[in-house]
Amino acid sequence: MTGTRLEGRLAELEKRLGAVEKRLARDGPIRRAKDPGGPLLAALDALAGRALPRFAREGRSGALAYAGAARFGEAQYRWAREHGLPDLMDAEWPNASKVLECLGSPSRLALLKTLLGGPRDRQSLQDTLGDASTGQLYHHLRDLQAVGLLVQKKRGEYQIAAETVVPLLTIVASALDLGTRGNSSQTEVSR
Repeated sequence: MTGTRLEGRLAELEKRLGAVEKRLARDGPIRRAKDPGGPLLAALDALAGRALPRFAREGRSGALAYAGAARFGEAQYRWAREHGLPDLMDAEWPNASKVLECLGSPSRLALLKTLLGGPRDRQSLQDTLGDASTGQLYHHLRDLQAVGLLVQKKRGEYQIAAETVVPLLTIVASALDLGTRGNSSQTEVSR
């Protein structure tokens, strides 16, 4: 390779490295989940590139986004939501405790899992809980309705509120991820 050609390639590499350093200086630390399949990583890179400058305040920047598509029988659900990190950090986290408390019950999670299959009547839900009393069933149903996870379209028949299906599945998936050690996803911290 001639000296001129080598100098040109070296200049191009220096230019590209300068652009990367400039981006890192502008965007700050990036936490990235590794996805061997690629599409989720590409979506994450797009989110980071768009959200870090857009949602920046007081030394914090970035966004949390979640989306999902699910089908249960004939019912299809699609949902996408994005929260700017500064707004999320400034939110009143104790306000989330009612939903998290409600979901902390194995009986309520069993009811929700059953209801993902479609609307159910009281007897069907009673069967889901096994030997629980009718009073216990109604207590669980009342609490799930109070936080907006369930609706009662007609007397004695319950179903999951459509707008809560993907967020509910996201919470369950996140809890399973948090409780699993050594799963295939990893977090990368760039400094």
